[in-house]
Amino acid sequence: MTIRPKWKVDTTSMPGVIRCVMAGVVDVDEMKDFVAAHNRAVDEMRGADYRVWVDLRELETLRPEATEVMEQAKRYSSKRPNFRGSAVLVSRATILLQHQRTSISGGVIDSELLSEDEEECKRHLASVNRTRSGPKTGRARSHPRASVRARADARKGATGSLSRTDTAELGPAGAEAWRRSSKSAAWAKPSTT
Repeated sequence: MTIRPKWKVDTTSMPGVIRCVMAGVVDVDEMKDFVAAHNRAVDEMRGADYRVWVDLRELETLRPEATEVMEQAKRYSSKRPNFRGSAVLVSRATILLQHQRTSISGGVIDSELLSEDEEECKRHLASVNRTRSGPKTGRARSHPRASVRARADARKGATGSLSRTDTAELGPAGAEAWRRSSKSAAWAKPSTT
């Protein structure tokens, strides 16, 4: 197990799963160290199937340079035939958007779930089975409520509420999902379970 104050990569607590946790402000050098540890963990799988569990609930927004480095870890897994998929726990829309972008450009979005729902991430990780021809599950996208929340957060003004224009762009269902997620304590605070 490799441990640093702001991140951890663990290959022993769950067989076949690389568990990663990041918290606080992670700079470029720390991200490079994390990516190196992630890639070592992938190599330690020695060709055995693996999945990746990532907890970013306490991570602060990454600087663009650190985000680019993070993409390297996703690209590394994407190129491995034994990579089966990933689940990423997030608690903030900005983090979701950053990691959704790097998952697309890193080539893992077809088998990754980004969500604030820990149980949903667990179910996804248990069922995802990516192959070179694509995922074996239809759950390989960002959690719909989280995506709606991210779009709404990007659109809302300093008042913290959606304008009529924003509500129209999201549509009735999207606006309602944003309202529900805004009231959800689970969105604002990490789960204690």
